[in-house]
Amino acid sequence: MSDERYTCRDCVEIIRKLRSPDGCPWDNEQTYKSLRKYFLEEVFEAIDAVDREDFAGLQEELGDVLWEVLFMARLAEQEGRFTIDDVFQTLGEKMVRRHPHIFGDETAEDADAVVRRWEEIKKAEKKPTARTTFSPRCPCRCRACFGRSASARGPRKPGSIGTTPIRCWKRCARNSPNWSTPAEAATTTPRRKSSAIYYSPS
Repeated sequence: MSDERYTCRDCVEIIRKLRSPDGCPWDNEQTYKSLRKYFLEEVFEAIDAVDREDFAGLQEELGDVLWEVLFMARLAEQEGRFTIDDVFQTLGEKMVRRHPHIFGDETAEDADAVVRRWEEIKKAEKKPTARTTFSPRCPCRCRACFGRSASARGPRKPGSIGTTPIRCWKRCARNSPNWSTPAEAATTTPRRKSSAIYYSPS
């Protein structure tokens, strides 16, 4: 591990440097759509690390997930849409607003009460709700894989997750000719990540 300590702000500056006129050619070619598969892969790899109780791996995978967030936020910043600070502002406001039993004067008897109040606040915000079904562009219909809707909150019932991340990747591969599992990627085409080339692990 390097002796130099990096913060979230340092990583923001790194992606700004990579996504600049004198930055990395590969990073500068990326779009929201080209990053989608990497975003999904990093989330699945983080979940896999949790399933395996690999906390050293989880530390790295959470960083990879965060990198995809920073990357997309940089694209939006360059287009004048929003910045990563706007993302944090929106997140902070939402979390405070939806936890009035902590940041306000309300009370919550138990976790179920917290979930009910969360949904009430969410509905009152009158914003478009999260998808309860998944896009047909998702090759494996992840709702079937995970056995719950995109908007569901609260603890899952034991055994309610219908597959593992690797199985989900294989399902994607069967249903989409342009989709590859981490194992297949390791034996076929090298995957670019930031300014380095690496192969997805099997």
